[in-house]
Amino acid sequence: RFQLGWITADHVAFAEPEGAERYIIHAVGQPPAPSVLSAVRFLCRSCYADYPNSEAWVSLRDDSGYDADLPDDQRHHVQVHIRLLTSADHYRGTRLEASLRATQEARVASSHVIRACAITAHTATIAIAAGDTAATDVAELCNAPSPSSPPPRPPVPR
Repeated sequence: RFQLGWITADHVAFAEPEGAERYIIHAVGQPPAPSVLSAVRFLCRSCYADYPNSEAWVSLRDDSGYDADLPDDQRHHVQVHIRLLTSADHYRGTRLEASLRATQEARVASSHVIRACAITAHTATIAIAAGDTAATDVAELCNAPSPSSPPPRPPVPR
């Protein structure tokens, strides 16, 4: 249920091991669209000792498509999954690490903090940060204004 490996590389962002970034992700149950992210992933070497090459995947789950049969308490949540990989990159399953509503955050291992800034019907704005100031960084990213839209075009003279 929580395996997201079927999402194509075109729809997955890879978060850097240091620093902080804000992303807008589309619900995995929605049809993929060009230039739209369905998930963000990052290496999680310290998540589980037995799985040193693991990755964390962050996605939005809603009530459409693939997620139509999710229980109500998992719908419209940003979910953090750990894809377990051994040192030889053998896949060993996926674990649900956190399920977040808007404004909630979770620490993954000791390195990353993920915050669900906002969740709408089929999109979520999330912030992911690593390092000593990760919790402060995600809060600042969530509170920062969104990039502004270009000004409307003036009417065409007739």
